[in-house]
Amino acid sequence: HMEPEAIIYIFLIGILATIAMDVWQFLLYALVKIPRPDWAALGRWVLGMSDLGLVQLSLTSLPKRNNEAFLGWCLHYLVGISYAAFYVYMLSMLHFSALGLALGLAVLSLLIPWCIVMPCTGYGFFASAAPKPMLVRIYNLMTHLLFFFALFLAARFFLPGLF
Repeated sequence: HMEPEAIIYIFLIGILATIAMDVWQFLLYALVKIPRPDWAALGRWVLGMSDLGLVQLSLTSLPKRNNEAFLGWCLHYLVGISYAAFYVYMLSMLHFSALGLALGLAVLSLLIPWCIVMPCTGYGFFASAAPKPMLVRIYNLMTHLLFFFALFLAARFFLPGLF
């Protein structure tokens, strides 16, 4: 049984960690021109599933769809909130190092983009078909580590009883 305020805190933790990730990506783009994720493409992929199926190998050649950017950004934040809920649940069930759990989940969470999203959108398993696969992998790892570290910090602030 979870207290209602804990549910509100999980939303806040997920949103704050996702904002931290977005700020990180914005700074990387501003400083070294590493492209930011195209959340509209995520929305296009999801919207296209109904008529094109799960695998859509060239999102850039697909026509833009209404509300794809809005849906992509909403999904991006929903994933962040979902990771926060999972992290808090795991913290409450396991007697694990909170920071260790966050870092472990950061690495484990890479399987979703590397083994599902990227292959289904034409970038191959583990970004193998991306123009610079190793750079994509390093960038993904850094971003997921930052996101889960932000989750750790936000959870520590809002739910100190778990630590």
